[in-house]
Amino acid sequence: MSVKRNGCCTLCDEPVFEITDRFPASDPRAGQPRGIGKALEGARRVGLVLTDGSTVTLSFCDACAPGITDRLGEIWRKCLDTMAFNHENLAAIKGRPLTPEEQASSEEVLLGLAAMVPLGVVTDLPWSDYDDRLRLGL
Repeated sequence: MSVKRNGCCTLCDEPVFEITDRFPASDPRAGQPRGIGKALEGARRVGLVLTDGSTVTLSFCDACAPGITDRLGEIWRKCLDTMAFNHENLAAIKGRPLTPEEQASSEEVLLGLAAMVPLGVVTDLPWSDYDDRLRLGL
């Protein structure tokens, strides 16, 4: 199972954001990035449209971004694997037993995502452009 890592390219797992903290050894995500800072040079913000019309935003590096359209299945599999990992480890991640409602909600989200697939790319911009728009209030 290949899981997506916070602050890293969805395809190659190279950091695309400053990594400011990592999960401790006691966490199921041990060693993976926990906190992220500013986008690194070459970080791309890519929006995918899903079969239900919703969109999802993922991060990629400059090297992987040009081939996204041909790898949508692989990208979505990694997203689903990540959600499945989080679902399977949710109690450990939260540090306590789950309530029945939390368990049901997690299962519902996972099943909902599994029923969708990405149809294509709708946005592709450098994260620096997006950060500038936020800073300027555009």
